[in-house]
Amino acid sequence: MRYAMFGPYELEKSGNSAVIPKRFWSSADQEVPDHYGSNRALSQACGCYVFAVRSGGGTKPWYVGKTQRQFKNECFTNHKKGILNDIV
Repeated sequence: MRYAMFGPYELEKSGNSAVIPKRFWSSADQEVPDHYGSNRALSQACGCYVFAVRSGGGTKPWYVGKTQRQFKNECFTNHKKGILNDIV
C-alpha cells in the first residue's frame, strides 16, 4: 500500500459559509497509485483528509476524516459542510 500527501487545497468563503468551487476536483485531481498498483484520480481515491484553518502564520487542524470509498463522495457531504461552516 502506498501513502502520499496532496494539498493543501483552499476553499472559498462567502459570508459565514465555506464554498466548494465547482472546479475544486478538476484542479485537485492528480493521478495517485492505489493499493492494487494502478492509477486513478485523487477524487476517486480513498484515505484521510484534514480540514484546517490558517492563522497567525501557521495552520491549525480542525477536523480529521477518513473516506471508505472516494474522497469526492465523502469529503463534502452535508454533515462535513456543516463542520466547514463552523470553522468559518
